[in-house]
Amino acid sequence: MPDAAAPDAQAPDAAVPDAAAPDAAPPSVAKGPNKRRDATARDEDRPKRPRRPQAESKAPEKAPATQAARPATGLAALDGNRKVEVAPPSQAVERLPEQLTRGQISGLIGRNKAGLQACYQRQLKRDSSMRGVKLQLKFTVQRDGRATDVELPRRFDNTVLKTCLTSLVRRWRFPRFTGAPMPVEYPLVFQASL
Repeated sequence: MPDAAAPDAQAPDAAVPDAAAPDAAPPSVAKGPNKRRDATARDEDRPKRPRRPQAESKAPEKAPATQAARPATGLAALDGNRKVEVAPPSQAVERLPEQLTRGQISGLIGRNKAGLQACYQRQLKRDSSMRGVKLQLKFTVQRDGRATDVELPRRFDNTVLKTCLTSLVRRWRFPRFTGAPMPVEYPLVFQASL
């Protein structure tokens, strides 16, 4: 067995002088059905592959479908000695809820309570008659988490309060979900701070 491995190890050295010979044409240039040159070209290709570790390391990157088909439990999986990032998009979409809960919606609104109050305080500076305002804030939460179609009652048209609240609510980002866009109606009660 050791004797059989020795000729394979010497094959790359034997192929180099033939390829370097000035009268030898590259296999792609060879004309006619010269079987000997075709065999020599095949011999040259075989020993070069083991010499190129870079080509082997790039092989998994050329076939992403193979990696995506592998089951992965985390963000990364091991492939030989290398760490390969695996993030199947189908699993990410499946993990999203179909709808948001009331807690998710009221929680985000509650976290933005200071911004809501700041809008009301800006309105009070312009018009002190708006003490103790109650209103129904309406908007739609899109699947990507954006708040759109912000509406306030007509009596707040052309006010600083409406402009400020509309701008604030449009910047909110709710968790993403897969279902239909969700209309939201939320009561707001503003009190003048002393």
